[in-house]
Amino acid sequence: MGTVFREPIICKNIPRLVQGWNKPICIGRHAFGDQYRATDLVVQGPGKLKMVFGPLLYEHRLIDDMVAYSLKSDGGYVWACKNYDGDVQSDFLAQGFGSLGLMTSVLVCPDGKTIEAEAAHGTVTRHYRVHQKGGETSTNSIASIFAWSRGLAHRAKLDENDQLLDFTEKLEAACIGTVERGKMTKDLALLLHGPKVTKAHYLNTEGFIDAVAAELYKQIFKDSFQGLDISSMPRGKSHSLLDGFFNEVLPIFTKLNCLLIIQLRCRTSHPPTCL
Repeated sequence: MGTVFREPIICKNIPRLVQGWNKPICIGRHAFGDQYRATDLVVQGPGKLKMVFGPLLYEHRLIDDMVAYSLKSDGGYVWACKNYDGDVQSDFLAQGFGSLGLMTSVLVCPDGKTIEAEAAHGTVTRHYRVHQKGGETSTNSIASIFAWSRGLAHRAKLDENDQLLDFTEKLEAACIGTVERGKMTKDLALLLHGPKVTKAHYLNTEGFIDAVAAELYKQIFKDSFQGLDISSMPRGKSHSLLDGFFNEVLPIFTKLNCLLIIQLRCRTSHPPTCL
């Protein structure tokens, strides 16, 4: 029970189907059926009914009118929806900004302390079936990584853990930076190159995770690695550097904080538990 907020993960080089969306659009949807059991308020006596909003603009629109408006707008607003409408329109927004694989999804409970972060798209099972048959996959793990980062960021805020919060911000920046440097999975490469896409334009599942991990390494230790492209190194040397990174980070963060790094380094021997 709570509100699910979904917003696009914007990479500058990924083309948008709705080119006029220059600002993010965040959808918030009520995620529980209690709204369908709502009843009218019975007022027992005379008085004043007040609805007070802070310094923001609020406007009520029917869903069909809102969809038409959204296509003409340049973005930059929060779109509040009922559960079903929000579920449909969040996919519409994600695709309009580029890809279903570039969207965050966070359920916020009324207590403000409990959240659930997830990857909202459903391609991993299909890709895992290909992996089981020995095939190569190119799975976009960005939404799964952001699910971890948003969950850990919330933990950091509850614990007032500035180091962990900084880590999550660098991790998200590493994902976006990797794509903006031209290293991406097949779904994103198709948006850039269309039917002319070749294997030279994209990385496989493991290659993309390695590229993000290398970019994260540079984000955290950027003073020591300016001008160094770790992801272009031979696989063994790149991994030895990542091993050093893993060992250096462990003393800084708690075991909970390191769970994401462990996930980033796991291989497809157990894909459902990996990013």
